[in-house]
Amino acid sequence: MVFVEVKTRRGAVFGTPEQSVTATKFKRLIATAQDYLQKNSLEQALRRADMVSISLGDQGKLLRLEHLENEV
Repeated sequence: MVFVEVKTRRGAVFGTPEQSVTATKFKRLIATAQDYLQKNSLEQALRRADMVSISLGDQGKLLRLEHLENEV
């Protein structure tokens, strides 16, 4: 099972998409993943938390797309 946090930023004024994943957001993702696994009897399943980081420029042009495994 792969649980993915996807963050998109347009410009660098508010930092990178990676910088927007706070400890609170990370805890929420893990709690949601654990709840899903428990409700579906998948507690023993292999799992990881990934992040997809998308940076956009002016007019929404894709500048960078990065898939970070086990990084959230």
